[in-house]
Amino acid sequence: LIVLPLAAEDITPTISVSGSAEVSVKPDTAYFSISASYVADTSEEARKLASGTISDAVGILTSEYGIRKEDIATEVLTIYPEYRWEDGEQIPVGQRATQGLRITLRDLAAIGDIYDSLSAFNGLEFSSVRLDKADKGAELMEARTEAVLDARAKAEAYAAAAGVRVGKVLSISETSSYAPAY
Repeated sequence: LIVLPLAAEDITPTISVSGSAEVSVKPDTAYFSISASYVADTSEEARKLASGTISDAVGILTSEYGIRKEDIATEVLTIYPEYRWEDGEQIPVGQRATQGLRITLRDLAAIGDIYDSLSAFNGLEFSSVRLDKADKGAELMEARTEAVLDARAKAEAYAAAAGVRVGKVLSISETSSYAPAY
């Protein structure tokens, strides 16, 4: 293998910078999870208890709050043996069944009432509430434009300090992150 040195004319001078931008998004959708978990003597008994609680909760979500069936998705289904420890020994207690659903809510005003309604169920967990916007296309385009302008301004500053000028963009890559406001 012979390595030849590059001639100065073979090197493309570059200035590499990154740009960033933040945009605010007004949420129009909420996502949350509900789950029920029970221990019983048999898997079937535990499954029926969990399934019954989930079915009752879904009944309220669909009839009282108009949540569509397609906005309800199974997230967790498990059955496994449950044990307790006594004097360093594992003692069988029964079977644990868990059923969990992921709910999409399009009426944000209802989230508090839904929380109140579901909190009346013993054995039901309500968790992982996340607000979002279903279509963030316009906001993403705005952020991309602002990030490119930010990178261009940085490149211009570096170029001016180095006594050169900025030419055409050679490469653009994207990394996105979601940071909800609290």
